[in-house]
Amino acid sequence: MREIVLGFFALLAFLLPIGVYCSILASINRRNKPLLVGGAWDSVGLLFACAGFFVVTVPMLFSEFYARAITGQQADHFLSTWTQHWILWLIYTLMLLTGSALILLWRAHKTMIYNVDTQQFGKVLEQTFTAVGLIATPQKPRLILTPSLATSSQESTGITEAAPKPASPATDHRYAEVSVETFAAMCHVTLHWDNYLPEVRHEIEQELQKTLELAAPMENPAAGWFLSISGLIFGVLTMIVLAVAFLVFFPRR
Repeated sequence: MREIVLGFFALLAFLLPIGVYCSILASINRRNKPLLVGGAWDSVGLLFACAGFFVVTVPMLFSEFYARAITGQQADHFLSTWTQHWILWLIYTLMLLTGSALILLWRAHKTMIYNVDTQQFGKVLEQTFTAVGLIATPQKPRLILTPSLATSSQESTGITEAAPKPASPATDHRYAEVSVETFAAMCHVTLHWDNYLPEVRHEIEQELQKTLELAAPMENPAAGWFLSISGLIFGVLTMIVLAVAFLVFFPRR
């Protein structure tokens, strides 16, 4: 019975955060408009989905493995192994925190856009660059963003209207390199930023928030996929809970 309960809690800690995370993604992909998320916050969601496995399931399984394979006996509780070998757990905790920090730093230079029509996103991104006074020069595999120096004029009924001029090159030193990665099946776009000024990225993201509604997808199959995964996970967990409760309250005579 002890092994059944231990396996149940290990499985519960592993699957429950993933089920909640998939439910959140399903709700995001069912929105009426796209959602722009910074890479750091998106990494927090991923770490939450993996937290149960690394924080609860792995320590429990390791304690049981150590008790059975090394000491040759069952451990009364995985906390006893923790207190006896606290140095190993300290190393594991430091490795876990270090890995999480590296993921946050690495993905901080990315921008995730959920629930977006990838075919329309290119036009929206071009309009965004124009609105902030930048021009994108393709240089595979990235776009080079520099201040736009072009001016346009339009003559109508003898009146010439000049488009607003961007700042002169002497005062405008904005520069950024960005790569666009699209995932059409998931209605998802990732922007990879490189060699950029933080204010340039912030300006583009602020303007992109205003125009993303133009790239809302007519239908997003990803919402149904994530909803099915979360429903399957919660269904499995419910069946396991009922099975464990049946074994506990109705033991075999």
